[in-house]
Amino acid sequence: MVLGLLLRDEDERHLSFDFEMLLPEDGDDRMDGGTAKKDFKRGTIVSRHWLRALCMKGDNCEFLHQYDMSKMPECRWRMEC
Repeated sequence: MVLGLLLRDEDERHLSFDFEMLLPEDGDDRMDGGTAKKDFKRGTIVSRHWLRALCMKGDNCEFLHQYDMSKMPECRWRMEC
């Protein structure tokens, strides 16, 4: 079973797709040229995980660990939750 997976992975390394030339090469994951990390300023949005007492990053977290209604994260459903 594992051998079959290894062989399949080896075969898949040689695959190429027509759209690959359209993909960004520098790890940029946005089509508009910017990156989410460049646009994001540390501590400007309240941590979703911290709100539920689940954030495990502590001082290393890039999100705000303070209850501030003006800095709440955007709702996933684009509503005021």
